[in-house]
Amino acid sequence: MNYKEAIEYIHMTNKFGSVLGLDNILNLLDRLGNPQKDLKVIHIAGTNGKGSISTMMNKVLMEAGYDVGLYTSPFLEKFNERIKINNNDIPDEDIAHYLTEVKEKIDEMTAEGLNHPTEFEIITAMALYYFKEKNVDIVILEVGLGGRLDATNVIDAPILEIIASISFDHTEYLGNTLKQIAYEKGGIIKENSKVILYPSHKEALNELIRISKEKNASYYLTNKGDIELIKTDINGSELYYKKENTFGLDKFSLSLLGKNQIYNVLTVIKALEVLKKDGYNINKCNIEKALNNIHFNGRFEVYSKNPFIILDGGHNKEGVESFVDNIKLYLRDKKIVLFFGMLADKDIDSALKKLIPLAKKIYTLTPNNNRAFTSKDMYEKIKKVDNHIEVTYLNNISEIPDLIDKNSDETYAFVGSLYMIGEVRTILKKLKN
Repeated sequence: MNYKEAIEYIHMTNKFGSVLGLDNILNLLDRLGNPQKDLKVIHIAGTNGKGSISTMMNKVLMEAGYDVGLYTSPFLEKFNERIKINNNDIPDEDIAHYLTEVKEKIDEMTAEGLNHPTEFEIITAMALYYFKEKNVDIVILEVGLGGRLDATNVIDAPILEIIASISFDHTEYLGNTLKQIAYEKGGIIKENSKVILYPSHKEALNELIRISKEKNASYYLTNKGDIELIKTDINGSELYYKKENTFGLDKFSLSLLGKNQIYNVLTVIKALEVLKKDGYNINKCNIEKALNNIHFNGRFEVYSKNPFIILDGGHNKEGVESFVDNIKLYLRDKKIVLFFGMLADKDIDSALKKLIPLAKKIYTLTPNNNRAFTSKDMYEKIKKVDNHIEVTYLNNISEIPDLIDKNSDETYAFVGSLYMIGEVRTILKKLKN
């Protein structure tokens, strides 16, 4: 198959839904020669922050000279973004080639009467097979949903596990308490492994420590007091790592914006310390250079300064809270023109209570996903919360460029579902052309 046929096949398989469990993907990987067994993997789970942590780990390890495979989800603008080697998206021809091989094994499975793998299982298997064939040094593997039953949880002996911030999301699958959610996230912790724990809520952290002890895993706690914010503005932050460390790291700059990134980078530094002690060749210069020149599209991203446009995939309650905190931090009391769209299974009411006071005007959008809350329904919900604020619902995302004045001093902020942010990012390119 060619690239177009490969992408159509992948998206066609979403009809098989989302299945939590490992039997299908283990069967598929076995037919592919179990590529996961030959990879050195850093496995990363969490509700929020796992993308930022994955991005920072990837950048530092690349600076240290390693060939790094990175697997993330979802993509913003093009499917290829999900699978990278040394920050280069998987080429179209490689998707066509490797998916053709994966599909042959899937056809064998279905001919034997076995279940057809889901979309996420297929992509995960293809990514692991691709990384094995390209002989990467390290793979950074980001969990899709949860951890314990996620298709990425096929790694027998990861070199490191990292569990990022834990909060409420996907409660229909993961549970209604932080302890239950932490149990699912902590399912990636393997026997005798090493795990880095973000400074989460006590309830979640206690459960992760319990699992670590049960698995005889070495767990490393991050201490919020070990890092200090010296100064921050819209161009980045200067931070001070106060803890004595093997790198001799103290003051450093971080180009990623947001108060939430302070504890994400703290988690990254702790992880790098563990890797260093295990013999990985990482030094202070690698860390400083990587963190000072890192970009993460769609996460409190200053897309443009003229006009001033911010893109933020704050797609759940904690994500929206971080966005609001960051707007207050960087823009002080300035009101924003808000473009907002969210999936229907998220806590929309909590998000609106936080977002409406920041906005002088709101445009609602429908994310490109079958779980989307429509722009018209969002409009009606906002009017019930605040009947005085100016709200307009957009029928099509293509209307956006006409609503942005290149010569104004307004701040335009797009926040919500990553599926929406990706489409917005593509349409905004018309403003630059």
